[in-house]
Amino acid sequence: MEKLKKNPVFKASYILIALVFSFYLGLNWGKEGLNNNLEYQPLPAEDLDLSLFWETWDMIKDKYVNFEEVDRNNLVLGAIRGLVESLNDPHSYFLSPQEAKGFNQDLEGSFNGIGAEIGSRDGFLIIISPLAGMPAEAAGLLPGDKIIKINQDLTAKMSLSEAVSLIRGSKGTKVTLTILRETGPWEVNIIRSRIDVPSVSWEMKPERIVYINLDNFNEDVQKEFIVALGQIMPFGPKAIILDLRNNPGGFLERAIDIVSWFVNRGEVVLIEEKRDEIIEHTARGSADLRNIPLVVLVNQGSASASEIVAGALRDIRGIKLVGERTFGKGSVQSLENLNYGAQLRISIARWLTPQGHSIQDQGLEPDLKVEMTLEDATFGRDPQLDAALQILQN
Repeated sequence: MEKLKKNPVFKASYILIALVFSFYLGLNWGKEGLNNNLEYQPLPAEDLDLSLFWETWDMIKDKYVNFEEVDRNNLVLGAIRGLVESLNDPHSYFLSPQEAKGFNQDLEGSFNGIGAEIGSRDGFLIIISPLAGMPAEAAGLLPGDKIIKINQDLTAKMSLSEAVSLIRGSKGTKVTLTILRETGPWEVNIIRSRIDVPSVSWEMKPERIVYINLDNFNEDVQKEFIVALGQIMPFGPKAIILDLRNNPGGFLERAIDIVSWFVNRGEVVLIEEKRDEIIEHTARGSADLRNIPLVVLVNQGSASASEIVAGALRDIRGIKLVGERTFGKGSVQSLENLNYGAQLRISIARWLTPQGHSIQDQGLEPDLKVEMTLEDATFGRDPQLDAALQILQN
């Protein structure tokens, strides 16, 4: 049996990116350029004229004072990045070849960094969730913390991939984050470490109630879940607590795999809205756990795939969600490979719960709201877990 030893205020993982190759928009048209100063009417795609891009390129080449010192590859990458950022979608972004390499290490479950899931909301770079037992958690970072500086660099106009690149680094090196909370800004120095991200851990609670923690929905979560069940089922569990707190998500298919253990085969797990197309994703597993009482723990660090799981279990089985409102990421991203090892993570669809509810920017409200305070975390208390145990014991 594995014993889970961590403070469940924290946990986590990592997120995804974006598309296309048309340089002219890369110079910030979509943000603040033409529409501020010129009478500009969008043209049909077949009539787009890239002459303005090349005119600007030539002007930079001919007139910029330090052009010989400029890395021209960076100009191209910056133009593509600006194109994707003009979508104004925090979940769509472009990854340079170097950034793509680091991102794929995340999906494999290990990398060097501080151990925190980072996202974007309302123009701020934020901590979605720190990983349990990792440097970010040890430094006191919490879900919802705003990162306003990385070392000496302001994050106000920084892309998510740029921020991640700055935060990461060699094991044993230091990164300084300036964090903004309601109480004001503060600086924290964090020593980078090797981050290994297990997906599943579990612990047997009194009265044969099994506590299962899912940290993420990376590629290996289904395999780890099967191994955990092999250890759990001989005990004849009476009930299960599924902890999705500070789980930032991962692969859509892995989320469906996990839901499929708890609901009947063929049940609609989520509805995907893809332009003019509606796709229903259904459970496809053995449903071995469908008759075992269940409670799901969530908080503001529960995002994306973990919201899919929580929403499906509540809609299909009436499972109670305990904790705090979830993050509210109701979109599906595709990771597309580009030339030279670059990648684009782009939003391709919106998803709805089986009963047709959208959680985009709203999140899932818990059935039983229980807050976890900083004082609770400091003294090792977990009122959310206690509430879930009480529901199942009754």
